[in-house]
Amino acid sequence: KWLAYYSNESGRNEIYVQNFPVPVAKYQISTEGGIGPRWRRDGREIFYVSLENKLMSVALQTTDKTVEVSAALPLFDIGQGPTGISYGSRQQYDVTADGQRFLVNVPVDRSVETPRLIVLNWLSSIKR
Repeated sequence: KWLAYYSNESGRNEIYVQNFPVPVAKYQISTEGGIGPRWRRDGREIFYVSLENKLMSVALQTTDKTVEVSAALPLFDIGQGPTGISYGSRQQYDVTADGQRFLVNVPVDRSVETPRLIVLNWLSSIKR
């Protein structure tokens, strides 16, 4: 019944929650900017990335028509680089259904040499 999204309608990216499919009420969730909102499966918490690249948590109480929002709490740094860094079509992070674990997509440290393996004549090793 509720949709979380981010928009720059205020002049910077902020997180909002709006009822769905009929938009009657809209609530601003972030106060210092944010992108990439994700719901905890039970709908009682939203996570997002702040402008300082911290993963934030906001507890919510929802009814069919209203949302009560608690203060945002920082959880941890999500990585270096500017907020809104483009990962192409990939998401910057995701959260488990219970909101206890996170998978974070971070750039690889290019200063570390990665070993490469090249296999020649690999087709000849296939049994026919």
